Amino acid sequence: MKKRYTAAAAMMMVLGMCASASAAFDENLNDYTLDTMVVEADAIKNKFGDTITEQSYYRTGGDVKVITREEIEKRHYTDLTEAIKRIPGVTFQNPGYRGGEYGYQFYNNGVSINGDTRVIILVDGRRVDNAASTRIGSSTTSGSKATGVNLDQVTNMENVDKIEVIKGPGASVYGSDALGGVINIITRKGGQTNTGSIDLATGSWDKHKYALSYSGSAGNDNSWHYFISANRDMSGDTKYKDGTVGDTGTLGGSNWKEDGVNVRIDKDFNDKQSLKVWYNFKQGRDGYPIATPNMKYYNQKDWDDIIFKATVGKLDANNKLIWDGKYKEKGRRDPAGTRYEEYTKTDGTKGYYVLDASGNKIKTFTKLSGDAKNPGYHNLYALDGKAYGSFSKFKNNDWDIQYTFDKDNGMESFIRVYDQNHRYAHRDKYKWTLLSDPSNTYNDLFPTGATSDQLAQWIKDNLAPFPGGDQAALKEWVEKTGGVASEPTSWHEEKNRGVQLQYAKSIG
Repeated sequence: MKKRYTAAAAMMMVLGMCASASAAFDENLNDYTLDTMVVEADAIKNKFGDTITEQSYYRTGGDVKVITREEIEKRHYTDLTEAIKRIPGVTFQNPGYRGGEYGYQFYNNGVSINGDTRVIILVDGRRVDNAASTRIGSSTTSGSKATGVNLDQVTNMENVDKIEVIKGPGASVYGSDALGGVINIITRKGGQTNTGSIDLATGSWDKHKYALSYSGSAGNDNSWHYFISANRDMSGDTKYKDGTVGDTGTLGGSNWKEDGVNVRIDKDFNDKQSLKVWYNFKQGRDGYPIATPNMKYYNQKDWDDIIFKATVGKLDANNKLIWDGKYKEKGRRDPAGTRYEEYTKTDGTKGYYVLDASGNKIKTFTKLSGDAKNPGYHNLYALDGKAYGSFSKFKNNDWDIQYTFDKDNGMESFIRVYDQNHRYAHRDKYKWTLLSDPSNTYNDLFPTGATSDQLAQWIKDNLAPFPGGDQAALKEWVEKTGGVASEPTSWHEEKNRGVQLQYAKSIG
């Protein structure tokens, strides 16, 4: 009994401290006035504490996380990946910049949940990733695939009401390729009152965001609901800090510009019947920088050395080309019919000429590619994004019309007609030299080697200039080699069209 009284007394002391902590205190009074506290139920949660969404009744268990509209606005997420990646276990594989080889390399636009890439993407419960897409990066014997959908190109953040992430095999009701999980994007519906918003943001690197939305209801009974939004996101080239030397550089070609429009109209006939018409448009032109330059080698001297080794060949101490000597069989023919002829080199060893169709002797020289043999080699890709403006483009047009004719215990029976039309293209342009055979051109001019000045002048006359150097010379080179990357004349297309019928009935 003594222990019980002691515990009760301790509990009263704790309650007393809690009460005083939430009270308003005036030092001139001897009384405490408790603040009024109102407790309200959370309308979006059920009795188990789960967040309720339009798709809640179609789950089959598993770990479910929901990102609400309130969180999206409070944290000011600007795209879908930024919002979703805060959920533990969800990772994205992307190139680190906005554009890229969209549609070609699955590792550029992949998503995985707890390490499993068998993830499908839904919008309002409708699948938006294309099962027949060429963006299939891996498969298993059961035929499941790794998704390659670029989430940031699905829809705009202003159009998103909630994002539901289902982890694990509990999402397998959607198919065998959903064993990793499901990401369901639920769009916004107009409310009872008319309201609008304008969102303006700006930051470093000429990054700007403009967005506006307007929603509400219409009709004598407010049974019509509408939501309209439009946005533009854009940015100039971003800067980065080099991990080797610590210098700050600019990633040429990392600029981007994307626009979007969303419209959703709903008609509520009664508690069980409704109509939804949804339209989504999004397009973008994203820079294509390919690789981040290594600042250790990003200077005029190293550029000349790197581009010469990659385009012309390797030099000895006298700036004479080193022949590769890789052919070891006299008179051997390759599949194309090329012949080789043996000769004795000046050091007494044997070498081999390459003979063309007319029997003319053509030497081949050691060309170095890759950072292992030619340190800083990937700096050459700075030409693609910075000088030639390589880019990727996409344009999405999506329609979705759904008539719900019954609801039973929260489950909908409906018929849906949808048309998903996505197209994309990319332009990767670069030109290191205009010479058809730079190795033999150099060797014919300097068969015994060249001075440092002669070598520097030859590089200046025949190879692409350093992108971080003389900008006038760089512009002249681009014009001489055909100009910047041109607009696409053809597109890769993904179309997903169909009719969906669902009849749901609760038994018991």
